[in-house]
Amino acid sequence: EILLDAVNKESKRIDILVNNAISRDSISPGRFSELQYDNLTSGITANLTNTVYFTSQAYQYLKSSKGLVLNIGSVILNRHVAGLLLYSVIKGGITHLTKGLASEWANDRIRVNQINPGFVETDSMLQKYSENILKDYKAQFQQHHPLGRIGTSDDIAKLAVYIAGKAQWMTGAIIDIDGGFSVQGVPFPLLDR
Repeated sequence: EILLDAVNKESKRIDILVNNAISRDSISPGRFSELQYDNLTSGITANLTNTVYFTSQAYQYLKSSKGLVLNIGSVILNRHVAGLLLYSVIKGGITHLTKGLASEWANDRIRVNQINPGFVETDSMLQKYSENILKDYKAQFQQHHPLGRIGTSDDIAKLAVYIAGKAQWMTGAIIDIDGGFSVQGVPFPLLDR
């Protein structure tokens, strides 16, 4: 509400809405069978409900500017990651929002696209975790990214800038940017001959 009030008082327009907010504490890794109701409701509210509601309220501003909604999903939608099922369910909801709004808002010339990052080293991680924990995190996840490293915020930002500026005919697109995480091959067991 505060953000929309500020838009209403200032420019009365939104050219680009990036839905990137996440509450990591509300979707902490864990077994789905041990999910607590409070975690479920806070996780869905913080990470899905707020995005859906805020986007719906931004419609009038996006319509007047023929703007862009850019949702940030996750490549874990393409591969199951143990312990992150609630997060996957929430990001699946964001993906359906992306596809549905791209169709519903196309006549208003509002584009709606989604970026699905792989594992990325973010500023919030640098602030939250010690250097040793980050080193272990990177070492573990680099082996799951065929290009040999986890992503950077700059990797994601460059794609976002391209979608916002050059890709004016793109809507409803779901783009993975993950160093090959979602397409890595699984070896087929060879039979003895």
